[in-house]
Amino acid sequence: MARIKAQSFASKLNLELVVRNANAKDSEALLAMMDSVLEEQVFSLTEPKEMNLSLEQEMAWIESMNNHPSHLLLVAEIESKLIGMLDFGSSEANRTHGRVWNVSRDKIPRSRSRIRFA
Repeated sequence: MARIKAQSFASKLNLELVVRNANAKDSEALLAMMDSVLEEQVFSLTEPKEMNLSLEQEMAWIESMNNHPSHLLLVAEIESKLIGMLDFGSSEANRTHGRVWNVSRDKIPRSRSRIRFA
């Protein structure tokens, strides 16, 4: 199971970005973010109706990611609001690709969409 020490970054707008491992408490926010991302239909092959996970299923997925020896699940938050996630791991279904990266980010309010970190 891959773990990182939570990392904080300060933006030029004096906002704190925290990158850390996901946990069960993130389940509801992750589901809401994925709904938002899928509704945009930008760069996604997945239809919103295909992602119909319950809170319990999301919690189980997070736990399975955190317990798998070759997977990593990270979240990013600004001002305690989850704004993104990254999951990385080996693809057992298709070994020819070796590793799989999935990156998602939620909509950031327009006034903060140009956050630059020092």
